[in-house]
Amino acid sequence: MADTDESQSDGDAAEDFDHLTREVSVLHHTAEELVDAIQLKEPPDYSSTLGEIARDLGSIRERLEQVERHPTLRIAPADYPDAMAHAAGTVMREAAHQLDQARRDTERTTLHSSRSSARPERRIGSASGS
Repeated sequence: MADTDESQSDGDAAEDFDHLTREVSVLHHTAEELVDAIQLKEPPDYSSTLGEIARDLGSIRERLEQVERHPTLRIAPADYPDAMAHAAGTVMREAAHQLDQARRDTERTTLHSSRSSARPERRIGSASGS
């Protein structure tokens, strides 16, 4: 009985070895096919993609230059209060000037319309008085 167990395990080992040999052969063949496919394949053409990237970088560069030229970036944060006070003063002076101009225009219009309406009354009054 020991002989049959030993001969059976020898047969199993031989079958296992044959199975392993076939698997290694398949793997070897697959690896060779992959190497051939990689060698025959042309590298991808990135020229259109690189052109798009270059265009995008150009527009980004232009926008960045616009941002860098913005006057706000020329002022240090410590100078913001003074700059804001100066801007507020300028706005107030301009508003006061516009208000004053509107007041003068209104006075001129009112004066002109009162003079033109007063003239016919004088004529009417002087004609009736005679």
